[in-house]
Amino acid sequence: LLSKKAADGIVVTTPAGRANQLEFTYFQTKQQGNEIAPIALVLFGQPYSSGDQLVTATEIQHARVTWSYLTYPDPPGVHKFRFRTLYGFEWTQMTARFDAPLDLNASPVTGSRSIIFPSLGAGVEYHVSKRIYLDGRAEGFAWPHKAVQTDAEAKLTVRLYRQLDLIAGYKAFHFKTNPEKDYYLKATLLGPYAALRWTFK
Repeated sequence: LLSKKAADGIVVTTPAGRANQLEFTYFQTKQQGNEIAPIALVLFGQPYSSGDQLVTATEIQHARVTWSYLTYPDPPGVHKFRFRTLYGFEWTQMTARFDAPLDLNASPVTGSRSIIFPSLGAGVEYHVSKRIYLDGRAEGFAWPHKAVQTDAEAKLTVRLYRQLDLIAGYKAFHFKTNPEKDYYLKATLLGPYAALRWTFK
């Protein structure tokens, strides 16, 4: 579980016919830590002894392309509530580095795993006024007994001035690479976020 770690990201949205949208999302996050090996371990081919102090470093990258289709109502008109279905592709890569500097018999080792999956999901919007709206969404894909990646978020958008928006929300993201491989990686990221958005006209 990776929590309370900063992440950098970008979201680009463009019209895709009628009230539909094409969205591109990317973020990355890094963390470092220390822990004691509870038992003898072999990590990406490198053995470590029980009691070794492990220095770890991880990097997670995630990219997603989604077609956001306005399912109801169509056309949206003055309706405050809107429902969208989501179709896309997601890519996640996690790179992990392990080292035991106090163990003279151990060497640093680095390994990575990645997932490319289609994604399916749904989202809802509620337009409080012309300047304020709420929306939430969830999407992902899982292959039974193999890999999985899912993400969900809820946010509030406020139009500050003309084409400038302030966005505040909460996001959760989870993935696991194929556990049937020799090594697999998994992580759960969650936390609040804030962003500024500029709309080109």
